[in-house]
Amino acid sequence: MLAARDTRFEMVTEDPRIRPLRPGAPAVIVTAHVGAWQYTAMLGQLAGVRVTSLYAPEYNPRVRAVFLALRQAMGCNWLCRDDSARPLLRELAAGNCVGFAADTRFDQGRPVSFCGHDAMTNTAAARPPSL
Repeated sequence: MLAARDTRFEMVTEDPRIRPLRPGAPAVIVTAHVGAWQYTAMLGQLAGVRVTSLYAPEYNPRVRAVFLALRQAMGCNWLCRDDSARPLLRELAAGNCVGFAADTRFDQGRPVSFCGHDAMTNTAAARPPSL
């Protein structure tokens, strides 16, 4: 799948002159949690930027070791979600991108068009912070 990423993934912005991901410009990438993999690694590779992405460790230690090895092959820095706030802030301060997958919720959220169909979508990443 990684070999075919240029034909399977694209980044689209409202204004094509805007490059949302570029080297040296910190950014937070949020993708849907659609399985054990995250698209943040592939987006980083497409844009040529360093990405550190969060992952939730699997409960089974043997499965965890296998999945971590597979994640390492994706060319992304991986950080366990536990006690990750400070390391993520350091990555952003260094001009790098950080990524995480937001859980999908089918019973709440906002309908967003996905492949021509409305899909309930978690909008937490797009909400402004509470003051």
